[in-house]
Amino acid sequence: MNRISTPSGSDAYDHSILTFTIELARAAGNRLLGWFGNTDVQMKSDGTTITQADTTVDTFICAEITTNFPDDLVISEEMNHSHCHNNEYVWIIDPLDGSTNFSQGLPIWGVSIALLK
Repeated sequence: MNRISTPSGSDAYDHSILTFTIELARAAGNRLLGWFGNTDVQMKSDGTTITQADTTVDTFICAEITTNFPDDLVISEEMNHSHCHNNEYVWIIDPLDGSTNFSQGLPIWGVSIALLK
C-alpha cells in the first residue's frame, strides 16, 4: 500500500484517503478469500463467531492504517476497543462483517472500514 502524503484538509487529501480505504478493503477481502468456507470457528464471550481470518485480517488492516496515519485512532471489533482518546480522525474496523456466513461458505459478508472526523 502507498503511504499518504498530501496535506490534510484538501480535496486531494480526501480523495487519497478514499483511494487508500478502497484499496485496503480490496486487499483485505482478497486475503479473506483464502479462508472462505474453510476456517475454524470459535465463539467470543458475547456469543458471536470469530475465526482466524477475522483476527489475521484485522491485524493487517490496523497495521496499514497505523503506518499511513500514525496520529489517528483505530477501533476494531476484534482487537482494539479503546475509544478514550482525543484524536481528530478515528477509524472503525470490522475486518469480517458476516463471520458466520463466511465460515459456512455463504457469500454474504464483507470488510467494513469507516473513518470518523
